[in-house]
Amino acid sequence: ETVARGYENGRDLATPYQIENFYAPVWRGEQRLCSAITEPDAGSDQRAMKTMAVRRGDRWVINGQKCFVSRLDKASWAMVYAVTDKERRRISSFIVPTSAPGVARGQRHKMMGEHGWNEFEVFFNDVEVPQRNLLGQEGMALRQFLHYIDLVRLRVAAYTIGACQYMVEQCVAYARDRHTFG
Repeated sequence: ETVARGYENGRDLATPYQIENFYAPVWRGEQRLCSAITEPDAGSDQRAMKTMAVRRGDRWVINGQKCFVSRLDKASWAMVYAVTDKERRRISSFIVPTSAPGVARGQRHKMMGEHGWNEFEVFFNDVEVPQRNLLGQEGMALRQFLHYIDLVRLRVAAYTIGACQYMVEQCVAYARDRHTFG
């Protein structure tokens, strides 16, 4: 909720329409979301991003490829980051239904062992979304993402601490019950 209601230069990132139609179903547990920002040739350098969104009237047309998209297989929609101003390297974010025509799920990569997350490739081929699916201000998505990633890092840190605590508890239990050499 903090991400959708977050502020960027005093403006809401998500419109009331976006909150009601996209974020609220996630908060109620009815839908899931994912974020599609990483590209094969633009790992941590998001300014090297090649996915483009071109405005055509009151719609945006998105073309490109993303990788390492977590939970794509369960998500109803994705926050897709794309270049909207090539000369100034401005990036915008769009809410894209994962079932939209032109969205194609690619290869799945299993991460972090047997029970780890699934990461996917996803391709956008002339995917059209309405103007109202632009998240926040046009060209400001990189700043929006940096705000969002701070929140994600906090969640990952909490998850990691919990996972480590569980592993220590399992190791201690195993060490107490283990019998060796009779």
